[in-house]
Amino acid sequence: MNNSLSLQAAGILAVAAAITQLLGYCIYIFLLRGRKVEADGASWATITLGLALNTLSFHSAVKDWNLEALMLTNFLGALITTLVCTSKKSIRFAKADYVAIGTNVILALLWLIWPENETLARYRVVGLVVSLAIKVGRNSEGPKGENPVIWILWSVAHLMLAFALLYRSSGWNEMMVYPVVATVFYTLVTAAVCEGTLKGWLMENKQTLAEVGTGLFLYEGVWNQLFDLVFYPWCILTFGLTKGGLIAAAASFAHVIPLFWFYNWMRVDWLAATVVRSMADDENKGQLAKIAAVIHGKKTGWRKWILTPIQFIGLTAVIDPLIVAVHYREEHFSKKISGRDWGVLLASLVSANGLWCIKISVIMIPIRFVLQHFGLLH
Repeated sequence: MNNSLSLQAAGILAVAAAITQLLGYCIYIFLLRGRKVEADGASWATITLGLALNTLSFHSAVKDWNLEALMLTNFLGALITTLVCTSKKSIRFAKADYVAIGTNVILALLWLIWPENETLARYRVVGLVVSLAIKVGRNSEGPKGENPVIWILWSVAHLMLAFALLYRSSGWNEMMVYPVVATVFYTLVTAAVCEGTLKGWLMENKQTLAEVGTGLFLYEGVWNQLFDLVFYPWCILTFGLTKGGLIAAAASFAHVIPLFWFYNWMRVDWLAATVVRSMADDENKGQLAKIAAVIHGKKTGWRKWILTPIQFIGLTAVIDPLIVAVHYREEHFSKKISGRDWGVLLASLVSANGLWCIKISVIMIPIRFVLQHFGLLH
């Protein structure tokens, strides 16, 4: 590969890395503000400090805005996340956090005293490593409300930056230390989040685990996250709102309709639908039980014709369309799926895909416009 092609490939990879990082932060902050993730504010504060030092160090060495885009995006995203945590008063520093802060401050002071020292430059990533290591430890202890898919996106983004630097220099160079180390530790955080989430899920649901099994976790916790947060945005970014939305919706129909039939044929409640039905009669209802009561409560008169469609659309906005369709069935399992059941499933799919397409397009369409403007996407 000649030098011009190498530089062009490096630029494209670097911009793609920054966009992937930005996408992760947009989703993360959106979920954080909606209280669907619980960020560890102390860890984010120390990570932000480590990123600030490494961003400045990277800029002084590279001076290429394409390659620096991920670093800047990462720092600003972490800073905004820390500020959101501060507004929610969710930052509580422990002894380990002060170690991370002290490490970054010492490294910053050494840089100010000896700015040209190449040996010290190699160790500026240590502060960030300490911060991420603390994050790994905390998330492996138990559920911390994190979303592993987002951490996977960030790992991939840093891996792309590493390859961009590799193309740019046609071999290993010292500036690749940051993206390689960051890729490793973001992957470790992902593994820790998955481990902690699984531990918490098993403990909280051990009484119903025999009935539910791992189906719900695999379908709702893994498959749907990948489909909604990776495949759907990719379709919109690559093919545009109309074509991309139709492709993603078609893929949704293609896998949900056979699953609906397979679920009824198996007669095994791996969606926990019977558990939710039994909750509807509980006196002290939790959030899931209240949803069950809304679905299965009888409605008469104007409530039947006005509230039922509104409630149905609202449920498809927050619950998987397959689960909504199962909950609306008159008989949980039957020899033959009725026309009404198929109709509810199709209506659920149309509503859920339409609402999700609108949500994800708010983020992806501006990104697509920017890429097309700079000739990076046709």
